[in-house]
Amino acid sequence: MRLVKPHPPRADGPTDAALEALIKEARRRARRRRLLYGAVGLVAASGALLGYFGFDRGGGLTPTANEPTPPPPTHRGIFADVAGWIVFSNDRINQGAVGIWAVDPTRPNDLEARIQLSDRPGEPLAWSSDGSKLMIERDREGPRAAPGLFVLNADGTETRVMINNPKVGGGALGGIGGGSFSPDGSQVVFATYEGIYTVDADGGTPRLVLPARSDLPNSQSDLFSPAFSPDGTQIAYLDLHFAESLDEAGLSLRVVNADGTGVRVLHEVDYHFALSGPAWSPDGTHIAYSRAGSLWVVSADGSGLTRMPFHGNSPYWSPDGSRIAFVTSGVLGIAKADGTNVQKFGAAHAGPWNPLPLAMPGESVEGQANEPAPPPPTPRGIFADVAGWIVFGNDRVNQGPVGIWAVDPTRPNDLEARIQLSDRPEEALAWTSDGSRLLVGRGRGQQGPGSSWKRLLVLKPDATETEVARCTIVGGKPLGCISGGSFSPDGSQVVFATYNAIYTADADPTDHPDSRLVLAARSRTDAFNPAFSPDGTQIAYADLPHANFHGDKELSIRVVNTDGSGVRVLVDNVCGVYPRLGGPAWSPAGTHIAFSCGVEPGIWVIGADGSGLTQVIPNATNPYWSPDGSRIAFRAASGVLGIADADGTYVQKFGAARAGPWNPLP
Repeated sequence: MRLVKPHPPRADGPTDAALEALIKEARRRARRRRLLYGAVGLVAASGALLGYFGFDRGGGLTPTANEPTPPPPTHRGIFADVAGWIVFSNDRINQGAVGIWAVDPTRPNDLEARIQLSDRPGEPLAWSSDGSKLMIERDREGPRAAPGLFVLNADGTETRVMINNPKVGGGALGGIGGGSFSPDGSQVVFATYEGIYTVDADGGTPRLVLPARSDLPNSQSDLFSPAFSPDGTQIAYLDLHFAESLDEAGLSLRVVNADGTGVRVLHEVDYHFALSGPAWSPDGTHIAYSRAGSLWVVSADGSGLTRMPFHGNSPYWSPDGSRIAFVTSGVLGIAKADGTNVQKFGAAHAGPWNPLPLAMPGESVEGQANEPAPPPPTPRGIFADVAGWIVFGNDRVNQGPVGIWAVDPTRPNDLEARIQLSDRPEEALAWTSDGSRLLVGRGRGQQGPGSSWKRLLVLKPDATETEVARCTIVGGKPLGCISGGSFSPDGSQVVFATYNAIYTADADPTDHPDSRLVLAARSRTDAFNPAFSPDGTQIAYADLPHANFHGDKELSIRVVNTDGSGVRVLVDNVCGVYPRLGGPAWSPAGTHIAFSCGVEPGIWVIGADGSGLTQVIPNATNPYWSPDGSRIAFRAASGVLGIADADGTYVQKFGAARAGPWNPLP
């Protein structure tokens, strides 16, 4: 194999307008910092002179011992505002702006908060340990090869570290597959199909560390994705050997000393093409990798192999090792390192985590003023351990213990992991946006197209309840009972319906509940299941004529402004006889509304503007969106909990739980 010395780093920097803008911004920030540092430097210099000589009691100057000068801080340039963030590539024009992007892992779907680091396509592979350099695999050719490795520097320039081997006879001798920095950032490790190499991070002549195995009869071995251990003493990599028969082929996860000695096999399996990783945990005790769509974690000594309870590939550890980012269904997934609290974010992709800690509220990583510190967190009480979980009510003794229960959506059938929030016979209806209170219905009302309740209450973190509304009892029968209910975005108001009208009420009434009329139902019609939009400006609800509880298909989904004006019909005549209504439910972004209806009910999703009506999940009712909007929990035809991606794919059912609202916190 002939390795070609890479071109020297570009001296003139990028010339395209977009990257020039990034550099100008970096220089502007640098000038601002220099002014600040200059002023501080004058004061510091004066103090240093006085501190060096000191004053004796007679007023003279006496020398004092020198202390070593700390190294100057690393210039962070275009990386100044992405400490602790995830970077990913968008190299397809039909998926938005091409380039390298950074997203805050606490809000990956916030399109306004993301930062573009480069407008050139490429795949981010790894950060240097000080977060000052980003390694990129540029211009991919196939699933694992690329013409070269580049280092994106803090000033926006790039250094080409390695190019692909030249093509011979129409094919490449070997493509580059993966790479990472040494702990001190001076070296880069990468693989070609023929072996593992290191090279200086600013370019140079590659040095062979480990050749691919050549002693395999009737087969060949290729090496992929080498990664330095956090202490720099070892390199983890994947060894894939091909054979004439797939039965003889295989994949192994291996570790070798940084000098090429002491190869150890940690895990060996049958042949698989879909592979990615390995990735060391920050403390060097574990390694994550993926094969055939599943994520695995193993100890660095080869013990404790564990398969994560979700589908994904391309794992990346968070800087503190508590979480793993990964690719799932083509989007970003984030889970705890033990496989729990899985979340999906449709507006981002997976990539390496910047190793520096997130800036503290009120301070940026450069020590400059940023945003004011947020208010202290709301006491979470009985809700402390159910962030991101699904809650549901069991109000019938013959179905098990009565009360409100919470289940982890990554393992709803784990009876030992569920948490009981209340032992009262109630149904969970909606959370406040901060996850601090839960709206519940108690006592079933008269029969209708959906559930109704005699009382509407708010369950608080201290396990107490406050009544918000109740239905009227006439002649021993409930009339005007409560249908649906949700909180306003700030949690101060609750909206609900009493069949003949939609009302709002204070979520924490100081005296007796007092409701305010929003919208009277049309003549000979009833209103059901009102829900505030995420921005609090609109209310979605279902409208059904009296004669059609068991009759014609005239149910409609409507939206009204919160002051009762501007009623709009989004869809009607879709459900057939006996609606079996569930929803409407707003997506967290406020762009879509889900509902269910029909004799053989299904879940439908429609745009908030009335466009794009689509049935996404057949034989299902009662939709509840996940906090990030990527999934929908629902009641399956058998009455158990179902969870599916928002487009109706990847449907799962869990017999030990039921559907209910998703706690909005991560």
